Amino acid sequence: GFNAVIESLNVTSDPKRRYALMGAAQAILAKDAVNGFLFQLAKLGIWNKNVNGLWENSPVQANDLTGVSWNN
Repeated sequence: GFNAVIESLNVTSDPKRRYALMGAAQAILAKDAVNGFLFQLAKLGIWNKNVNGLWENSPVQANDLTGVSWNN
């Protein structure tokens, strides 16, 4: 497991072997990681009907304005 890999890493001086052990430790952490997404803030917004390009459903909690334009 993870602790055994770290113990081996602590007594290994060969750089190639150390990189392999660090990779193994990272793989164990990634595999064992627990992610529980319990809450996601709803995105609410009001904007003028002449504004184009605002995301209705944004994957991030930010307003990406790079594609926004106005109708004249």
